[in-house]
Amino acid sequence: MLTHSESFKDVTKGLNILLSGEFKIPVFFDRGFNLRRSMYFSVEPVSSNLVDLRTESQVREYVVNIKHYWHRGGQRLGARANHQKIMNTVNKIIERAKQLLTNNSSYTVDNTVDFGDWGVNFGDENKQFVFPKFALTTTFSQDPTVFGSATRTSRDYVYFRDTKWFDGKILGVDYDPPRNNTENRSDLIMTSMGFSILIEDVVT
Repeated sequence: MLTHSESFKDVTKGLNILLSGEFKIPVFFDRGFNLRRSMYFSVEPVSSNLVDLRTESQVREYVVNIKHYWHRGGQRLGARANHQKIMNTVNKIIERAKQLLTNNSSYTVDNTVDFGDWGVNFGDENKQFVFPKFALTTTFSQDPTVFGSATRTSRDYVYFRDTKWFDGKILGVDYDPPRNNTENRSDLIMTSMGFSILIEDVVT
């Protein structure tokens, strides 16, 4: 079973792969603006809500806020002609991002494990593979569920499973969103976009 925090971690991982791969700019996970790059995305988790409780699983909706930051020298928009150029650039980026997320409304976050020099990959038949949290200091017995002298339940182990989201949708785009103290500066152009997805977690 994936915990909600782990699911959010996989959601942000998937968005990082998609956005950085498409735009070739970094994706960070801050709450607010940090002057580290002239342009980047920031992904902020917003909410996790139960939408469907099933016999052996539950479906939760995860909502994130995706911000696009563009730090420019001087004033935010400047003269009218420059203003139009800037807004055209921002609009092209946001429209591309919207299309990217729409095209990936269903997406699988690959959590395949690579154990260093071993190069071990686990196919579909090994998706139930478990690894002890303290494996470097643990001895294995013949019983794969027993480590050392203690028998532990499944939740004590780390499961490597792909996370699949579905029904992803854009909730809205704000070209002039509210700003916090870090974002309230005249040389920063900022856009925000709400995005929601559904994930089915197996209840164990």
